[in-house]
Amino acid sequence: MGTRVEALFALTGATGVTLYFFMENIALTMTSASNVGVIVAIAPLFIALIATFVTREERVGVKFFAGFVMAISGIALISFTGAAAGDAGLAGCLLAVLAALAWAVYSTIGKRIAKLGLSTVATTKRTFAWGLVFMMPFLPVMGFGQGAEGAGLAGLLDPVMLGNLLFLGLIASATCYVMWNKAASIVGVVSVSAYLYLTPVVTVVASVIVLAEPLTWQIVLGVALTVTGLVLSER
Repeated sequence: MGTRVEALFALTGATGVTLYFFMENIALTMTSASNVGVIVAIAPLFIALIATFVTREERVGVKFFAGFVMAISGIALISFTGAAAGDAGLAGCLLAVLAALAWAVYSTIGKRIAKLGLSTVATTKRTFAWGLVFMMPFLPVMGFGQGAEGAGLAGLLDPVMLGNLLFLGLIASATCYVMWNKAASIVGVVSVSAYLYLTPVVTVVASVIVLAEPLTWQIVLGVALTVTGLVLSER
């Protein structure tokens, strides 16, 4: 595999794994989860802008941006319903914006890698390998290995911690990345990115069914706006 192709994989690992997860997770410690959830959902806008004005591989029109505004309004209504009032956490919000931008760059580069004809699983493994490489220098800074509150190596052997890590690594991350890359190679990165709007909707439905959380009119309206915005963006 040539140096240029390897550089593409390094960029996807740096942007889609290291930078995205670091900035999003750090943002969660500086502002509310509702703020982060809404802000990260603007990733499709960044993806569309890059595809239209930078790579010029896909073009979006007025309907996409109208759908974006409608979907984000619905997501905001869903996320902020019942959220505790308090400091917005400007620095955290900025990190969430940068996380969305990192995901947009990852998606754009990932589309280029998909054109190489490699298997989706192999592509994902290589991306995660580079992501882990770029994470290594941050481990001492983040306190890993110091043993504080079970954060050290011994803490990883705890059954609950190990189970959580396996779920996050294999299901929530690796499997989702494989499906994302496959979908992007079929329908295009702009089209598949619009479905990120459904993340809060799925969360709400799961919360109502599994956790028996109340279904308010604000949530119903937010879901309707989000789905309508998705349909409009797709057209």
